[in-house]
Amino acid sequence: MNLSCDNKYKSESVFLGGQIINPSSNYLILYKNNSTIDCLLLDANNSFSKNYEKLDSGIYKIEHIPEYQSIILEPGDSIWFRVNASDFNESLVYSGNGASKNNFLMDMKLKIENENIFLSSKYSLERANHFQL
Repeated sequence: MNLSCDNKYKSESVFLGGQIINPSSNYLILYKNNSTIDCLLLDANNSFSKNYEKLDSGIYKIEHIPEYQSIILEPGDSIWFRVNASDFNESLVYSGNGASKNNFLMDMKLKIENENIFLSSKYSLERANHFQL
């Protein structure tokens, strides 16, 4: 098989790996549609990695109890992520092929959370002021 730069070969496999700083357990679980796909054990460096020969495109969930996050996986992806379990959502960063869509997903989640906090504080202040009349 010729794998030169001009070849249109695309791998069907998906690589998923990462490192968890301050882990709360020694494993990470990968789910799709609320079904467990895999349990990935952390090594001595709190890292894990796995190559899946065939994994359907879609939205998966990674869980490191008590935290979890959605992740988009597609054939050909090679994703590495690093996260501090003490500050899970704010520290999660993806790299590798397929990382940009997941970093975008994470950014949108954080923006929505911040917007909800802001709107809740405005609504609460307006209601409190209204009832003080």
